[in-house]
Amino acid sequence: MADSEKVQINFQTTAEDAAAIDDAARQDGFDNRSAWIRRIVRQELGRRANAEIITSLTCSDGVPVVAVITASGGVA
Repeated sequence: MADSEKVQINFQTTAEDAAAIDDAARQDGFDNRSAWIRRIVRQELGRRANAEIITSLTCSDGVPVVAVITASGGVA
């Protein structure tokens, strides 16, 4: 990704949370919090993309059905 394609996102947090983020980033081998935050965000987005969606449905005869839809679109 070229620098011109990057978008800056800022957020505020407490000093304690910032210190905890810095510690976690160092423990995971990152030398700055931005790279660590990007990794965490990508992991969460990936987790959500692969998550199953569980929906309760009721058939026309009143029998409850649970449909589990995977990210690939299949129904279990």
